[in-house]
Amino acid sequence: MTPDALGPELIAVFRRLKLGRLLDTLPERLVLARQQQMAHQDFLLLLLHDEVARRDSAAVTLRVALAHLDPAMTLELGRDRAAKVAVPPSPLHRYAYDDVIPLAGIEAAF
Repeated sequence: MTPDALGPELIAVFRRLKLGRLLDTLPERLVLARQQQMAHQDFLLLLLHDEVARRDSAAVTLRVALAHLDPAMTLELGRDRAAKVAVPPSPLHRYAYDDVIPLAGIEAAF
């Protein structure tokens, strides 16, 4: 089934609801629903799950692009929790602690 076979009114409604990207997979989903004799409610849930997954994926892709992250970067949890991370102090950090608040005064307060 092609998008043309869906009918212009259905396509217009999908686009008006900003669900136009569902039209890419709708023919395959219709075939699957017919083969598995899905209830209308299950078919609708399947379509909406597809859209939620697509939007979540697009949101992650956008956040990665806006953060200028390297696509090869991965987050590995539980690997080495005892790893020491050294963060170099910024110039503002040195100014705030060395010039504005003398360390001797802070140590005397405690």
